[in-house]
This record gives sequence, C-alpha cells and structure tokens, in this order.
Amino acid sequence: WSRSPACHLSRRWSTSQDATVGKLSRQTESLRRRSPF
Repeated sequence: WSRSPACHLSRRWSTSQDATVGKLSRQTESLRRRSPF
C-alpha cells in the first residue's frame, strides 16, 4: 500500500483506514482468544 503512488495523495485517508483496521484486528484477535477456533 505504501509503495503505491496514490499513497502520497491519500496519506491522510490511509492513516484513518489503518486506525480502523487496527481496531477491527484487535477485536477479531480478542474474539479468537475467547472462541475455541
């Protein structure tokens, strides 16, 4: 993602997206820890 040329244009959007993805990943990790899967 950071290697794409559009990164310079949508750096602000990418950062916000990364934050949301990080939150989702944390939630999924917590759910996985609770679930037996």
